[in-house]
Amino acid sequence: MSISTNFHIVYSTQQTSLSQDDISGGYLLSVGREEYFLDRYTYSHFRKNIKAIDLVTLLSSKTPDIEILKIRNSNRFLIVDIHCAIELKELIDGACAMFELNTCIHKGIRRKSLHA
Repeated sequence: MSISTNFHIVYSTQQTSLSQDDISGGYLLSVGREEYFLDRYTYSHFRKNIKAIDLVTLLSSKTPDIEILKIRNSNRFLIVDIHCAIELKELIDGACAMFELNTCIHKGIRRKSLHA
């Protein structure tokens, strides 16, 4: 697969990063050495799956200490341990904050240009 050069990092942690392609609107998720291209819908689905991970249950000795997430519209899986789950939750929260900030900035720029 050819990787676009139009990706810009939205947010990153020590082991993960999320980049967005300005042209396609797609996302590049990097977890460790693995990369996953996600379209808008796949990213939304992935975000919901990450938010749904219950860290307390994952830490419980009565349950497996990993989650296996299927990447939608792909034949790939992501195996997530507690450390990775924490980083992915931080990544998703940080990316959401950056998207909100970007929206506020663009709204402010549009308002200023309308009043200029």
